[in-house]
Amino acid sequence: GYVSAKADYTAIILEKLDGQTETLVISDKSKITFDGSYMILEDNNDFNYLPIDKLKAYKFDVFPSSGVTSLTTAKEPPFKYNGQTIQFMPMSGLINTADIFKIDGTMILSVRLNDSSITTVNCHDWQTGVYVICINSEAYKLIKP
Repeated sequence: GYVSAKADYTAIILEKLDGQTETLVISDKSKITFDGSYMILEDNNDFNYLPIDKLKAYKFDVFPSSGVTSLTTAKEPPFKYNGQTIQFMPMSGLINTADIFKIDGTMILSVRLNDSSITTVNCHDWQTGVYVICINSEAYKLIKP
């Protein structure tokens, strides 16, 4: 897989009446209109109809880039994932940190790695989705089913 996240991006954050939130990335070409009972988000001829009666509020925000400009999974990652935990193998080097990002570029965790033993991160409560793990200038994709 390949990910590009070179610049900041804008999103609309929808707060729903049931307490859930949804974040939708929008571009400078996005168009938002209201049609009676729907908020309609149009982006590149892709339409997203959002029922107004299900929304409590919405706002726009700008999110910083993760700094990751490419992602490849061709190299064996220096960690093991079992669906519940991520186990980082002992690493020696100048930078011994694993930075973990959601696919939208939001950093959720920065972990100091141990030089001599396995470092374990519990990810049982993380949402289903794709995550990017950056270690020593290398980016790895993690898919949580």
